Amino acid sequence: MANKKKKQVKTAMSNIPQQGVKEMINNRQPMTKTEKKVFSIIFGVAGLAIVLIIIFNLITFAPSTSKSAIAKEYPSLGDAAHVFEYITVEKVKEKIAAKETFHLYYGSPDVQICDEYVGAANTLAKDEYDISVIYYINASRITTDELADLAKALEKPNGNSLSTSDLSIPTFSYIYFDEETNPDNSLVYYARSNLLNLEDFDDSANDLLVSYFNTVFQE
Repeated sequence: MANKKKKQVKTAMSNIPQQGVKEMINNRQPMTKTEKKVFSIIFGVAGLAIVLIIIFNLITFAPSTSKSAIAKEYPSLGDAAHVFEYITVEKVKEKIAAKETFHLYYGSPDVQICDEYVGAANTLAKDEYDISVIYYINASRITTDELADLAKALEKPNGNSLSTSDLSIPTFSYIYFDEETNPDNSLVYYARSNLLNLEDFDDSANDLLVSYFNTVFQE
């Protein structure tokens, strides 16, 4: 008898949650139109957030995709096997603060002559000067404040900052540091291709860049 009572009690207790769930299901009211709209908005926003995260990760962690995008901006590159890489103004400032040596291109696919410069620079970088990376800032995609920050960051050897007008389109720049030869000045050397006049090279971007890179690597 005692065992039978225990079994009955266990059976009754195990039925309580199931009965409660059934009652909840039976008593549940259908969602109103407003509730449905709210849930639709919530799920829609969540879905959009997931898509944006995926896109961000693709851009950030897929350099080949970025290089393909640059190749589309500049047809003279032909394909994604080039030396250009996107960089932000903030990243440029970080590199300067870390005293890194690097090449920088400031230009825009909206300016026709830039395509000739980019194509020539890519060929020279790979075939003549063994340059693996030229960082690229798209002038069409930065704000006036970012341009001012960039000009300020690119400090001349005499300690004077550039003005925004010094960064014409297109401009190739070279920045390097050498504390042994110039310990009191953080920026040792800074070269700009736009200090050369295209007319002096019979309007040949290639010839101008040869002169520019020769100057850079003679220093």
